[in-house]
Amino acid sequence: MHTSSVLETLSSNGKNLANRYYRTNEGASYLQDKWQALSNLSITAGVRWDYHGGMTEKYGNFFNFDPNTYDVTGTDPAVGGSGFTVINDGLVVAGNNPTARTPGTSASTLTGRQWGISPRIGFAWSPKRDGGKFVISGGAGIYYDRGELFAYLSPPAGGGVGGPFGVTQEAPLVSAVSGTGTSIANPLGSAALLTSSTTPPAPSENPAVEATALQNQLNYMTGSTAAFGLNCGGVGNFENECSQTPLYIGSYDKNNVLPYTMNYTLNIQWQPRNDLAVTIGYSGNLGRHSVIPLPFNMPQVATPGSPAMILGKNPHSSGEIYSYGYDVTNGNTSCGAYGDPCPIASEPWSTYDGGNSDFRAPYVGYSPYSAMYKTVGNSSYNALNTHLEKRLSHSFQVGASYTWSHALDEQSDIGLFFTGDNPNDLKQSYASSDFDRTHDFTANFQVVLPNAAPEHSLMALLTNDWTLTGMTVLQSGEPYSLYEYNGAVASAQLGYFPTLINPILSIANPGNHRSALTGRSGRYRGVGGEYMPALDPTQIAVEYLAPGQGGVPPASAGAPTDPVDVYETAFAPGDQRNIFRQGAQRSLDLSLRKEFHIKGRVDLLYSFNVFNITNTTSMDVPQDSATIGQHGSCANNYLAGSGALYDCVNGYENYGLIVTSQADQGSTVTGAGPAGGGSAGDNLYEKPYTGGTSGRATTVPLTLPFGVYGCSAATEVTPSGCANNNAQLGSVTGTIGSQRMISMDLHITF
Repeated sequence: MHTSSVLETLSSNGKNLANRYYRTNEGASYLQDKWQALSNLSITAGVRWDYHGGMTEKYGNFFNFDPNTYDVTGTDPAVGGSGFTVINDGLVVAGNNPTARTPGTSASTLTGRQWGISPRIGFAWSPKRDGGKFVISGGAGIYYDRGELFAYLSPPAGGGVGGPFGVTQEAPLVSAVSGTGTSIANPLGSAALLTSSTTPPAPSENPAVEATALQNQLNYMTGSTAAFGLNCGGVGNFENECSQTPLYIGSYDKNNVLPYTMNYTLNIQWQPRNDLAVTIGYSGNLGRHSVIPLPFNMPQVATPGSPAMILGKNPHSSGEIYSYGYDVTNGNTSCGAYGDPCPIASEPWSTYDGGNSDFRAPYVGYSPYSAMYKTVGNSSYNALNTHLEKRLSHSFQVGASYTWSHALDEQSDIGLFFTGDNPNDLKQSYASSDFDRTHDFTANFQVVLPNAAPEHSLMALLTNDWTLTGMTVLQSGEPYSLYEYNGAVASAQLGYFPTLINPILSIANPGNHRSALTGRSGRYRGVGGEYMPALDPTQIAVEYLAPGQGGVPPASAGAPTDPVDVYETAFAPGDQRNIFRQGAQRSLDLSLRKEFHIKGRVDLLYSFNVFNITNTTSMDVPQDSATIGQHGSCANNYLAGSGALYDCVNGYENYGLIVTSQADQGSTVTGAGPAGGGSAGDNLYEKPYTGGTSGRATTVPLTLPFGVYGCSAATEVTPSGCANNNAQLGSVTGTIGSQRMISMDLHITF
């Protein structure tokens, strides 16, 4: 049977609720005047008013999430609480909804200022003694832009729900379900039909169904069975009892204001000859209130002195006093109907997103990685610009420009997910923009070849009216970061597998990022097919948290025979966003053109073009995403032998579950696992295997030898070993632009 992710959009009466009619109002006005202060000094000043009204929907089918109205009472039942009761799901309904409007809410649901006043000023001055051949000019101004776009009204990409064009994928008008169908005609197959009481509910224009879905989700998360205990406990996860994801939600913060930039320039232009001009200038801007998709429901760090809080209208403790994204189980114990390993006493939960992360979310019941687009971003750009231009004279012209620049921000791309480091500390992600290029040199030329034959002669048809043009580009490569999505970064805070955030993977010496480079380009492979990467995998660092650190349960919180959770990880320290840079890009294009003047008004233009004439390869960013953390792990003694656990032998340890013991934690750590993690830690965290090579000699083989990372005959892919984890990391597998191309064109004008 096949499964598929589908979006149900039809209500019970057959109406397609995904069809929406979004509208915006735009307005602008300006006042400008130019003052000729002196014969050689002009000043231009003005002011502009911009209005970019919030989006509305024609029929009032517009919803938003207001954290202040969210109201869920109760506490975690695993620590003696009574469970959770939904008083208000936090959804607000547009003021033009005919049946269920939220009092005091506008049609757009926004309360932040959606207009701006932007003054601007500029000047130009030329010394009289130079006769206008020397000019200094500059200006400054504020520029507003629209903040809210249709793509910001749903969850970003992640978890199979949403995406950059997810305008129609927002509850309660749309519900995400997993179908079992095998055809497009029937994608749902035999999957259970959605109703107003299921989770997710059937699509509806009634916002109350979301409150029902939230209550159902909380009941499911905290429920239990006689056979396996807590649905989302360690045993329940072994038995797939906790497979229902918390509700995803995406929203555009109702308090958002318009983004704007403050731009400024200063230029000096000099014309030493009639056909020659030189320009040296500075340009820059500061960006404020740019839109960033923040996981506003990210799990909190819970400690005994500062437990996790349920926020909203009535903030109170959820009952969680520890922080763990993995659930450590004791392989020497037996729980549930099938004798699964028992979770250690300090870690009863193994929720959908890992450990107790779903219960540490401030708005429990919603996915910890639901996104709220907030206008909180900052950016800056500074550039030194130079340009030399020789106009066409003596059959020759040339232009050349060089720009040194630096662009910085907390996030460069919008619409997929947060791509910085810790979203709770945006300053930690302030670094070079994804599109930053420090050096950029471009040049172009044109040469009109002299005519070699008399006009109108037969020889002139072949030798006259030829022109050679060319353009070259030399520029720095773009910066990039290393990423990891599987618990090797911030597992204690993000859980096992964060779906709407891009955690940055640390290196051993972030103060000297070059220490992680091999000195190679990453574009070549060895004789046996092994990769020769630009990055040294041995320099990857997993930032482990010790028990009792960062909210991780200490040894004293468990039972006397329990192993200890030493497997949790923290965010990458410092600012490690975009610390690496791809190789420089170079290209040279030439074009040879010939004009044919036919009698009358008919002309022909023939061109012979060669792009990237040197056939220089411009390499893309190296593979920068790793899977250091595995889906779960077992100690070696539980993987084979007469005493092996059924779950480990059959791979049932599931996502975010670790099966270990005090004895295994006392064994020697041979891989990338944490100190005291034993073989379970070695099996949980796997860097790409390099065979001991480092520096320029670094090679990453495609296969692991037997005995490394648990490689055995049962998992082999070749007679000599198993697949190496992340063998492509740090290697370049794509290009930018194209190889050398040749084209010919013939244009007829009549």
